[in-house]
Amino acid sequence: AIVSRGFFPLVVSTRATPAKAVVDRLLWQRVEGVVDASGDADMARALAKAGVPTVLTARADPEGLFSSVHADRECAANLAIDHLYALGHRAIAVLASPQDIQLSIDRLNFCLAALARHGLQPAAVAIADASTRDAGLRALEPLLARRAPQGPHHFTAVCAANDLLALGAYEAARKAGLTVPHDVSVVGQNDMLMADLVSPPLTTVRLQHYDMGRQAGDLLIEEIEARLSN
Repeated sequence: AIVSRGFFPLVVSTRATPAKAVVDRLLWQRVEGVVDASGDADMARALAKAGVPTVLTARADPEGLFSSVHADRECAANLAIDHLYALGHRAIAVLASPQDIQLSIDRLNFCLAALARHGLQPAAVAIADASTRDAGLRALEPLLARRAPQGPHHFTAVCAANDLLALGAYEAARKAGLTVPHDVSVVGQNDMLMADLVSPPLTTVRLQHYDMGRQAGDLLIEEIEARLSN
């Protein structure tokens, strides 16, 4: 959406960099607008203070300062939990991403709400220290170690906040001598590239990232052009 309309995209990693430093650098490079996928509230506030045209893609803006494009996280959580419930699972663990941005908080809360809709409490909740495969492995290993049959920590399925965490759950199950899906079922969210190449193929909820990116680009350019015309 951006390139086809004559704009040059600049991709910036905000990991481990203070929001103000990122925004100051963007202003120094005279960017005309920002698609903010960080989900960081401090980043949004810094962009608002700087007056840079911005569209959010990882969070909504409750203050109404920015346009935003994001997935229906409640629907995604419902689809994931409903799938596991339909398979007969009643002891479902939730593998969450770090609770430091609204996207992660929403995914956990919506999974818990989806379980409650079926009259269930989570069999366990593990919060990973990053949104990576290795973090998923580290978070789930202790739960699997306590997973005695019919015990208070027993679970037969895992609902992961994203596909990388789900792949970590695969590895944790393998290291515990369990097989997926015979001993424990795993479902992810995102439908990342190559999710179908693991064994067994990962069951995941597809989020329309391409469409969201295109819509965010269109909204940003509209805002830039509107400011130029005023």
